[in-house]
Amino acid sequence: EDEEPTGQVGGIADLLIGQTVSTIKCSECKNKRTVSDPSMHICVQIPKKSGCVTLEDCLQDFCKSEELKGGNKVECPNCQKKTEARKQIKVVCKQTVIIQLKR
Repeated sequence: EDEEPTGQVGGIADLLIGQTVSTIKCSECKNKRTVSDPSMHICVQIPKKSGCVTLEDCLQDFCKSEELKGGNKVECPNCQKKTEARKQIKVVCKQTVIIQLKR
C-alpha cells in the first residue's frame, strides 16, 4: 500500500493550503497572542467606496487592524480579565490563494 505519512496532505492541496494568522494585542499589558488557522481560501468583502475597487483594496480591508472593545473585549491570559485589544490579520500562502469576493 502506498499511504502518505500522517500529517502530510500532498498533491494540489500543498499548493493551496495557506494560513490566516490573527494577532491580538491587549491594550493594557501589551501581551500578544497569535492564532494560525489553515485555509484553502479566504473570503473578503468588497469595501464600500466611490470609484473603482481593486482586489488590493479588498485585501487591505480584510487585513486592516480592528479594535476589540465594548461587547467585543477579549479575555487576556496575562491580565486574567476581559480587556480592550487590537486584532490584526495576516494571510500567509505558499504559492496560490483562492479569494472569494463577498458583496
